[in-house]
Amino acid sequence: MGKKYIKILIAAAGVFLAVNTIFIGVFVFGIKAKFNAGYDANRPVNLNAVVIKDKSCGSDCFDIDKALSVIRHANVKLVKEETLDSAQAKDLIAKYNIQKLPTIVFTGEIKQNDDLIKAWEKVGEIKGNAVIFTKLNPPYFDVKEGRVLGKADVVYINDKSCGKCVSFDAYIAKLKAAGVKIANEKFVDYLSDEGKVLVSKYNITKLPAYIMSPDIKYYESALKNWDKVGTVEKDGNYIFRNVDLFSGVSYRDLAKDAVITNK
Repeated sequence: MGKKYIKILIAAAGVFLAVNTIFIGVFVFGIKAKFNAGYDANRPVNLNAVVIKDKSCGSDCFDIDKALSVIRHANVKLVKEETLDSAQAKDLIAKYNIQKLPTIVFTGEIKQNDDLIKAWEKVGEIKGNAVIFTKLNPPYFDVKEGRVLGKADVVYINDKSCGKCVSFDAYIAKLKAAGVKIANEKFVDYLSDEGKVLVSKYNITKLPAYIMSPDIKYYESALKNWDKVGTVEKDGNYIFRNVDLFSGVSYRDLAKDAVITNK
């Protein structure tokens, strides 16, 4: 649609997409960096890797295997490598106070050079003789809460009779492409029983609007500039409600009971 605030939303989704690339790339930088004086820069860093996953996460969660694959192709030798589920890794989880899964526990030459140490610190935590992946993008399994975080539900409220009213398909598509996991989607007409309840409950005055469940909060980059286009409700839901800010679009104004076209 190419309008100012639509661009803001889509740009925010793009920022989130870039996070995965930066996240993995920083490891390669640290591992390929120049070693301290006296160290053979041609010899790979020797590491041991324990991948820990939770069965409830499945393919929806952060792709920890991709991160490990990138590291394999850097200047690294994985001397020992194994994959455990959370039950098998119970002692490791307790020992290192691991909060999010999946993750990788690295041991070995984790402090071989200063650049490598800095790289670990950007994406994880050094705990004694180990490095733990901690800065995972959602969805991920939260050990304390015992559930997967980062699966959002979205309810779209619109006027089905308004063929010229603006659509936010481009923004939602960008969010999905950026890795935001939308678990359930529902389209509701504002004149339906459910639509009337939602419009009244959240005092929605302009359509289209949409409601995102609280788990969207785990995608901070995707919510950049949210205060310009919507609100966060007491129940934790995020409501997009400011369609009237967009120029060149049509929307239904419920207070005026009319379709408005912005210039």
